[in-house]
Amino acid sequence: MTAAERTGGPRPAEEPETARPGWALRWRLARGALVLVVGGVCWALFVTGQQVRTGRMAALVVHRPPTTAVRARPATATVLPVSGSTLAVVRRAGRADPAHSGIEEIGWTSPAGARTSVDLGLLVQLLPRASLARQVLQHVRRQYASSRAVGGVTYTVVGHFAVPGLPGAQGLVDRLSATSSTPPGRADIVTFQVGQAAALVLLQTSGTQPGKATAARLATEEAQLLRRRLPGFTLAVPNRPLGPSLADGVASVVGAGVAVVGPEGLGSWRRRRRARREARRLAALARERQARGRRAVQRHQPASWRRRPPRPSRRR
Repeated sequence: MTAAERTGGPRPAEEPETARPGWALRWRLARGALVLVVGGVCWALFVTGQQVRTGRMAALVVHRPPTTAVRARPATATVLPVSGSTLAVVRRAGRADPAHSGIEEIGWTSPAGARTSVDLGLLVQLLPRASLARQVLQHVRRQYASSRAVGGVTYTVVGHFAVPGLPGAQGLVDRLSATSSTPPGRADIVTFQVGQAAALVLLQTSGTQPGKATAARLATEEAQLLRRRLPGFTLAVPNRPLGPSLADGVASVVGAGVAVVGPEGLGSWRRRRRARREARRLAALARERQARGRRAVQRHQPASWRRRPPRPSRRR
């Protein structure tokens, strides 16, 4: 029992409890995770972007014809520029929302040597809103509802027909006048709308054989395709450049490593440096004390000429 315990004096102060190592590790990992989250946010905001690809319009058109009168492989498949449209509403929509504005045209022709020339075409116009698509559809119907002359051929409206299973669609039959190079023909036209897309199907033959069934079938297949793919469709795709993405990833990983190891490592290095300095200071003090002790001993010793010679030993 110590003297303080016997006399009832104050006991020595207990050492304060330090944080458990598990919490320190969790705090380090949380700092690293926070740095990684900040790096990901910066990558999403400043590195990635949106790029409009008009070629994605090909996903909104049928690529196989519903008849064997034409080749299975399309003769033409073209994405038309929105800025070149004859309709002002389409041009304005392309400038305001290019990610949801596009025009795709695809066409099939009859095989070489066929007795009857058949041209089958499909035109799809994508607009940002259904109201704009309705305006475009009305303009197209007005354009084809009246007799007109195109390239020396006169198109005369001779009848209408319904498209089964496609509400709101309108079928139109035109008679083509004969020219010096082409015989009389027939054109079957179907116009319809699905959501924010307006579509036109045109089947033109050099004979008088009705083609409205083929045109109606192609319109029905196209409408089914549009109903499946239009929800959430956009021409914009994420643009992730490789170089900046790698730089951001490396910077995030390095920053997370510094956040996990850096503060404690820097503190440990400072403590070690202070310990080395303190050790050097204590060593210098010890050397100084030794030097002072030697000098004090030397001062208190008598001079050499005053020292008594050692007594000779007596031998028995």
